[in-house]
Amino acid sequence: MKNTESDFESDPVKAAKNEKKHKKKNGAGLTFEEAQEVFNDEFYQERFDVENSTLEEARYQVIGRVKSQLVVFVVYTPRNGKKRIISARIANERERKWYYEQVRRYYSGM
Repeated sequence: MKNTESDFESDPVKAAKNEKKHKKKNGAGLTFEEAQEVFNDEFYQERFDVENSTLEEARYQVIGRVKSQLVVFVVYTPRNGKKRIISARIANERERKWYYEQVRRYYSGM
């Protein structure tokens, strides 16, 4: 099932800061709207963020592709039945290698 725009929420100020911050670091920005596409990647990987979750707010890390080829790293928290994106950036080399290893494992197990 594809996620739609209504499945997400974010703070517009935080979204703008996030895009600007990561654009400075690697020359390419990623908007929260683009980051939503990660949930439509059939191979996306999600894990509970033990280090940054609290009793009041559970956080999840997601790695997957957007635009059919760009591997991204997204952090979100469930809130009011929606996914509230907290952070989104292009995945680093280690994260990309891990993601593609998971895809290879999927295909080798078929």
